[in-house]
Amino acid sequence: MRRMLQVTLHHCAIHRPDTRLINLLKLLAAPACIAVYGLIGLTACITPVKRHVTYESKGTQIGLETDRSTDDQSTPPILNKHPARLTEEEIRTLLGALEVSGWSGTIVGLFETPRPKPVFSVNELQTLAEPFVKAFQEATPRERIFFSLQNPDARYETDRTAGNLFLRDEFLHVTLVDHYGFLKADPGGGEQR
Repeated sequence: MRRMLQVTLHHCAIHRPDTRLINLLKLLAAPACIAVYGLIGLTACITPVKRHVTYESKGTQIGLETDRSTDDQSTPPILNKHPARLTEEEIRTLLGALEVSGWSGTIVGLFETPRPKPVFSVNELQTLAEPFVKAFQEATPRERIFFSLQNPDARYETDRTAGNLFLRDEFLHVTLVDHYGFLKADPGGGEQR
């Protein structure tokens, strides 16, 4: 391969091409190949999360997203039990039982036992039961339901209750990413978590 390249460049030199252009091409060829191969390799390892909002109102979103924890190529396949037929009452009962507790970036947690807070308020459960039912009915075995709720007491704040839900192996799995009942902590250095 190297000899062919040298011969081709030598042959081009006979026709007196601009040597600056040839030098530039030589300089850029290796990094360009590495970048292309790197991008191809990355796309094979990472599947994008596709999101589809099924409900949106007053700062609240419910929808479907790709669940990367599923694997239909494994033995046995790891898939969600979707679409699922749940009633609004079942949604309110399941989600109404969820509580979260803890402290966010305060020293108070050293001296007091954290008090549990419901993940969803009674009003949120009443309002969101139907959209959750519809999302579970629309979800495929490779999707999960995501939710993001704005703090009803501070409409202009960025604090939210967010997470996702999916049914697998006859259990409701819940991932809570954030809850607006807890202030954002500053772990140091000024960045918020």
